[in-house]
Amino acid sequence: VFGSDAVLRLLPELTGERVRIGADLPEVVGRLRASLGRKRMAIVATGDPLFYGTARYLCEKVGAEHFDVLPHVSSMQLAFARIKESWEEAYLTDLAARPLDDALDKIRTAETVGLFTSERFHPGRVLALFVPHTFSRTLALLDGYVRAFEGCELALIGPIEAARERNQAHTVSAEQVAGRIQGVAEVGVVDSARSAAYRLAAAARPGDAIVCMSVGGFDDVVGKTLEVLERSPVA
Repeated sequence: VFGSDAVLRLLPELTGERVRIGADLPEVVGRLRASLGRKRMAIVATGDPLFYGTARYLCEKVGAEHFDVLPHVSSMQLAFARIKESWEEAYLTDLAARPLDDALDKIRTAETVGLFTSERFHPGRVLALFVPHTFSRTLALLDGYVRAFEGCELALIGPIEAARERNQAHTVSAEQVAGRIQGVAEVGVVDSARSAAYRLAAAARPGDAIVCMSVGGFDDVVGKTLEVLERSPVA
């Protein structure tokens, strides 16, 4: 049975020979070829081995006719299922297998993106800024914000974008949205893009992901945050 150390540890009941799959895949190919027709072999992996897994490489080198591939749910598929979003037209890639610049070029023009991170390009912590859009929508979705930012290190709520509903400002506030949020290390309310930029930059560490969500751009909060970050030790 071939597999990584992590996967083989999940199968303590195995009685057959265990062969570790590490970084030296050509060695694995050699052992597979040498045992063809002589031993019954299996390769165990997590998720879908044909989706940025080892199966593609091994099928190409050993011969696809020697394999039966039995996929499980991939972590990418599970992630999209958790957020209830379609991934039919998403740009999907693995940062361990693709140059970052190539990935960034595709990300800039994609509406939906799914990334496998790597040891070098990992997500770190998530710092989020959310600017709700219209009072009626914010009020209708108020209970949905409870777990919307779960796992974030920081969640900042900006002033609700009134759009055509300025006369409904009394119905709900950014403070009420912030008060509903659970599962976040720190929750705060900001009144301007500049104050959000300073809060985000002050909290950021190398490797963190900063996510800004606003229909109207919130006075170029992304540009202001980048400007502050470029002057900070994190940059």
